[in-house]
Amino acid sequence: MATFTACDKDEGPEIDADASIVGYWQATKEIKIEFENGKKVDESTDNSPDFIIELRSDNRVYQDGELTGTYQISSDKKKITLNNEDGTTVFDIKQLSKSALVLYTEYKEQDPEEGDTYQENYEVYFKRIEK
Repeated sequence: MATFTACDKDEGPEIDADASIVGYWQATKEIKIEFENGKKVDESTDNSPDFIIELRSDNRVYQDGELTGTYQISSDKKKITLNNEDGTTVFDIKQLSKSALVLYTEYKEQDPEEGDTYQENYEVYFKRIEK
């Protein structure tokens, strides 16, 4: 889930100490950038992703009403770890306010025989909604 333009990876996160991550979040934008051997090969932006996540206070995650896994927040509120049947993904929390959430992650792999590298950067923007 996720993608980017307003937040630079090297910028510090914008985290409102009074904001809670618990609640309903509607995705508003996803950005994905792919690199092969350090060169950008693809970039895509979806300005109308169609999903809602619910982060509950008992650390369960629901997507579009279906239980999809669990989550943990780092003590400094800078990272969220999502666990589901596909594995574990750690996202940087780039922004958390009472109305907005931005998550960012990178996936990297290297071919052990060829030495080729692949990287995918993924960022997703959410707005808080009431249900």
